[in-house]
Amino acid sequence: MHEIKSSRDITKVLDEFYKKEDVAGAGEFLESCLKRLREEKNTALELTVLSELMGFYRRNGNGTAAREVCLRGIELLEKGSVPDSLSKAAIWINAATTLCSCRSVDEDIEYFERAREIYLRLLRANDPLWASYYNNLATALESKKRLAEARDNYLKALEIASRTYQPCSVAVTAVNLACLASKAGDEGEADKYVGTAWDALERERDRGEKYAFACRKCAEAMDLLGYFYYAARLNERADKIYEGA
Repeated sequence: MHEIKSSRDITKVLDEFYKKEDVAGAGEFLESCLKRLREEKNTALELTVLSELMGFYRRNGNGTAAREVCLRGIELLEKGSVPDSLSKAAIWINAATTLCSCRSVDEDIEYFERAREIYLRLLRANDPLWASYYNNLATALESKKRLAEARDNYLKALEIASRTYQPCSVAVTAVNLACLASKAGDEGEADKYVGTAWDALERERDRGEKYAFACRKCAEAMDLLGYFYYAARLNERADKIYEGA
């Protein structure tokens, strides 16, 4: 059993699972942590685990479990005992993104506003975190078929990520734009943004686990779009990084 005393301990253990691409192990670890923390009534760390599980269940297509952990997280946040922080904003974003992906309640978009209010108080206008905020908001809007709004927010994310030199974020947002353009039948725009993503990943020199994650995400999208050469090369890069971890 892992000793968990802080959010950093949770992140450290998860990183070890993800380095090995042991998704099942990561899920079992998080679920066991959640059970233990609820028994201990450790609300702060429970929120950390709930936030991790939101993304975990979303990525693995477990909509029922995703909704449950989101609603529990929102319940804890709305009790008002959790002070505003960047971590609290991240949980709001994660809950909003996850709920929008697994249920058709338009009000879920409003949870992004809770995060935005915190960011406006705590972040500079040009902080790189805004790129992630707009990318996640765009993903949620896309899931609601609000495609024009989604595109506008992806473009905001892309502009901020480019200006603050975040090649991995540029790449992920660019493939999201490519997929959106492909859905609209604009293959020229899709091709342009696939190129943007590829070029961003070519420029990145810090090729650690964050880079491997971006490669995997972009490869999946590129494969679906028919860019098989790019997808294969990116998967090879991710494999090499994870094998050496």
